[in-house]
Amino acid sequence: MGPRQSAHVHIRAMMPVEMTPQVEAELKKDKSRRELISRVNPSAGMEEPAVFPAEWRRVELSRATIDLDPEECELMDQMSRSLLKDVGIRTVRRPTCARDRISSIPPKLTVEALLPKLPDVPRLSPAGGEEGTSQEADTTRKAESD
Repeated sequence: MGPRQSAHVHIRAMMPVEMTPQVEAELKKDKSRRELISRVNPSAGMEEPAVFPAEWRRVELSRATIDLDPEECELMDQMSRSLLKDVGIRTVRRPTCARDRISSIPPKLTVEALLPKLPDVPRLSPAGGEEGTSQEADTTRKAESD
């Protein structure tokens, strides 16, 4: 194995989280601090959190969806083990990467993420009748940083 490259990246992002009683209590407790920061520095983005209906949806990260190349397999594998988990994204299926060489097959990573709820569209059951709609979760966006 030759020299390895690495880069350290710090990301600050707003990610949705489920509105649990603990999150609701934290928001109430922190409200006066957010209001004060917003008055002093309006560009700080500390206003009231956005609350919206959301649902857990399965998402595939691959060449077809985000143009992944074969050499990005190890990066996707590392992200699935740490970064994605830290921001509340559940890994369903990690890519299989060859450790001793670069694969010629682009990686596929399947995750479940909390995303804004799509408009209700009745789904058909295999028998042709309506099956219902997906389960909804109240969410709020919460700042996460690394």
